[in-house]
Amino acid sequence: MFGLVLTFPLFASAASYAWSRYFGAEERSPIGPQAHVLLIVAQLTIATWVASTWYPLPARIALALMYLALGSGAAYFKLTKGDVPCGCMGSQSEHPLTWRLVAADLLLACAALLSTREQVVFAPGSGLFLGFVMCLLGLLVTTGLPDALYALRGGQRAVERYRSWINGYKELLP
Repeated sequence: MFGLVLTFPLFASAASYAWSRYFGAEERSPIGPQAHVLLIVAQLTIATWVASTWYPLPARIALALMYLALGSGAAYFKLTKGDVPCGCMGSQSEHPLTWRLVAADLLLACAALLSTREQVVFAPGSGLFLGFVMCLLGLLVTTGLPDALYALRGGQRAVERYRSWINGYKELLP
């Protein structure tokens, strides 16, 4: 089960990338569009492999290597290009690459290596279903919640101008 937790960032990244591409958002990844597509395909492949395998050692090693490559790439771009957009969670994320991201990727690589002894018994074919569920959950976290918070703040700003008027009606007050 720990392997599914480790794959969540990969599934979330892939889902938000697909969301961004579907709605025609501009590419913000520092590696270029073709390499970014290959990276997303590799992330989905490895994450689905981890979610669907009965013998986790090779899949977890591949997962650790993926996170090591992501962390190394982020460190390389941070050192050579400075503050560039991450592109990690699709185009809706404007966050630059940070050293915290590098540390998180390296920490996830270590956790994937430490979890190689975990025995997982899932039904055959359940990895695709679990991957789909993780993509949906990732899409909710990376696009649904930020959009809902944005709409909530907008609604609060719109209502603020009527606050004094509403305060005049005691039956409307909480």
